[in-house]
Amino acid sequence: MNSPLIKEAYELNTVPFRVTGEKNMDSLIRFDSDNVFLDTIKPAEDGSKDIVLRFYEGKKMTSRLDVKLNFDFESVTETDMLEREIAPVETNPKGFSFVIKPFEIKTFKIKMKKA
Repeated sequence: MNSPLIKEAYELNTVPFRVTGEKNMDSLIRFDSDNVFLDTIKPAEDGSKDIVLRFYEGKKMTSRLDVKLNFDFESVTETDMLEREIAPVETNPKGFSFVIKPFEIKTFKIKMKKA
């Protein structure tokens, strides 16, 4: 199950979006996985300043993912695809972890800290 097909398909069919910023700035969201893909990063539909991350597993494997967030956040909540709350997610100062099953889609709402 080490085929790079899904990654290569994304690279072929997705136009890169690049933002110029500070030199040596680390990624805002980081995780290490060959079978789990971060499909969506978007503002929450409720009009808040929160963001939504949507992951999916694409290689028929159960995995534990450690997500590192390189920005200040208050909390993380698992939601359904319509962003209705399912359950709070345990966090650490740098992010959160979760388990994803084969071909599962997981959506998380990241509550941003107030400035």
